[in-house]
Amino acid sequence: MLVTRTEADIDASDAELLTLMGSDAANAILRTVTEPMTVKEIHQFAEIPLSTAYREVNRLADANLLDERVRLDPNRGKHVAQYVRTFDTIEIKMTDDGVVVQLLS
Repeated sequence: MLVTRTEADIDASDAELLTLMGSDAANAILRTVTEPMTVKEIHQFAEIPLSTAYREVNRLADANLLDERVRLDPNRGKHVAQYVRTFDTIEIKMTDDGVVVQLLS
């Protein structure tokens, strides 16, 4: 997956993307979710408060930086949401053409 944006196309979602990249909690989450994890697992592994984990996971999912997957928990018989990063690498560059954001899988 490759998303490239230039200064001319930066809109609110792009601004949100750049704001998210400045968040310590969002960065901790994105480093943590290399495989599907629940918010509670993210909270534990990223060592952030549970309420922050829920808030940031929602913001990251809204920005399409996390993908939500639902699985059946065989122990409880309930559906459980898990999240995984939608990219492997993100590059933010300032060029002569403006800001270029690339999400690489």
